[in-house]
Amino acid sequence: MKKIENIKLFLFDLDGTILDSLKIWNDIDLLFFKNHNLIMGEDYHIAIAPLTLEETATYTKNTYKLDINEEQIMKEWSDLAIKEYAENVNLKKGVKEFLDYLKNKNVHLAIATSCNEEMFKPCLERYGIVSYFEHFYTSQNLKINKSNANFFKEILNEYKIEPDQILFFEDSLASMKCAKSLGFNVVAVMDKKWEKQKEEIIASSDDQIEDFSQFILNRWQSW
Repeated sequence: MKKIENIKLFLFDLDGTILDSLKIWNDIDLLFFKNHNLIMGEDYHIAIAPLTLEETATYTKNTYKLDINEEQIMKEWSDLAIKEYAENVNLKKGVKEFLDYLKNKNVHLAIATSCNEEMFKPCLERYGIVSYFEHFYTSQNLKINKSNANFFKEILNEYKIEPDQILFFEDSLASMKCAKSLGFNVVAVMDKKWEKQKEEIIASSDDQIEDFSQFILNRWQSW
């Protein structure tokens, strides 16, 4: 693992990482399943975690034999989510302070997410941090899900840096493993939602935190 001063790009996932939004999505999913008289499978969230919104709609339609198309499914989710992100989704503890600290350093900040920009940008704007990030890499824009190495190769190609010059903050195991396989440094943001995968998450990351007030730069030989 590199010293912190050798990191050129701080890359952040959104849902469950810098945004405290997993409960919102859980509530949206529960309401969607209730509205369609369905019972959500125990491993549904694990299955969809690295997928694009379109892939999630296809997975949901095929797995639960829905008689509506993917566009209708995505519209239902979007209608519920956009208002929640704009008004109710909050940053995780310590995120604003950590981003403010990094903003004063000679480093790049970017987002890597499966969430669509129309959903998350109003939330980042509400907290005044949307301008902190140079790039928003989304599964929708790249048309690649985050369990596919090509998603992260796009980021490497754009920044033209080595994988070990990137520090990636993520809560989803599939995306951690993918980034780690390319040589990224990975900090796992732990969440009770992924308790079943806890041991594998620890094994697939270089460091683990529950929130950003716990990211101790001294552990990484700080600036």
